[in-house]
Amino acid sequence: MRASTTSCLSPDFLVGIKYCLLNYHIEEIEKATNLFSDLNKIGDFVYKGLIKDIEVMVKRLRFEDTSEVDIFAFGVVLLELISGRENLDGKLMKDCVGFLLGEGSEGGGCFEGLRNFVDPNLKEYSLPEALCLCFLAKDCVKDDPLLRPTMDDIMKVLAKMV
Repeated sequence: MRASTTSCLSPDFLVGIKYCLLNYHIEEIEKATNLFSDLNKIGDFVYKGLIKDIEVMVKRLRFEDTSEVDIFAFGVVLLELISGRENLDGKLMKDCVGFLLGEGSEGGGCFEGLRNFVDPNLKEYSLPEALCLCFLAKDCVKDDPLLRPTMDDIMKVLAKMV
């Protein structure tokens, strides 16, 4: 069963994340973050804001190519959407990689680990599709930026799921 269009894992939402990570102007960021107000600060160089009534995180501001950072951030956000948990200490990524590698599964395999990892509110979401998204997110958060997929690679995977 496919996620509904209101699901946080809908293809439209994931494409929206791509847009937020890649296509913006400094004026849009200033407006979204209320001129980088400390009230909207959620980390070093990371702010939250409202763009079209959706709370989003704005990537670190640098005036250089940061596509590797964007891909990593996309992977973290994707893991948070799938699990329904925040990645405050890196534990979320370790949990995901662990069950994808079969760690801690007692005969239930990868799907049992996936069922425990996925947000219970997404019980209607297809487990094979969630597994595909977990593998995609795992690739996005690899330690070596050169081993991460490009945003075009990510969009190809997402397009196949639509």
